[in-house]
Amino acid sequence: MQVIAAWVKLCAMRERSRQQALWLALFGLLWGCGSTDGDEPGAASATAPQETPEAPVAAPSPPPEVRLAWLPDGQLSVENAGDSAVSLERVLGVRPEPSGLGPLTLEVECRAAPSAGACISLVPGASVALGRWPDDHGTCRCPPCAAVEADAEVSLVVRSCDAQHALTQTLPPR
Repeated sequence: MQVIAAWVKLCAMRERSRQQALWLALFGLLWGCGSTDGDEPGAASATAPQETPEAPVAAPSPPPEVRLAWLPDGQLSVENAGDSAVSLERVLGVRPEPSGLGPLTLEVECRAAPSAGACISLVPGASVALGRWPDDHGTCRCPPCAAVEADAEVSLVVRSCDAQHALTQTLPPR
């Protein structure tokens, strides 16, 4: 504490005194740092680092219960059909992949690129529409629409965010 008070007084003096104060502060840092258990200043601690115990391996989580459903307005949605919240990857897989489809994402709003975060969480009973999937009339909420025939046999792959599960589901009948 006395060193700091002396340093403050010296800093108020002329340029020469400021240089002396800087040297004093540097000297204090070099010799004042060290362990507090009685070792010499600046000496390394003799205690070995403690090993952390390994965390127990968690049991695999059950697969999320999701289903594809057609909304009343003709849009395709992914719904959480389970009793607990699920966290799903935003980008879906499509089998077989139509040409020129690009990424098919779970989004609340239409955006050129997926919003922040690679996952979306759904509480039980919640659903999110696939904005680029064509409805009954071949239009979609978020152009450009995926070029998919209305009667095509297509499956969507929904992945959990923990990368433990990939669920493949065929499109339900309209």
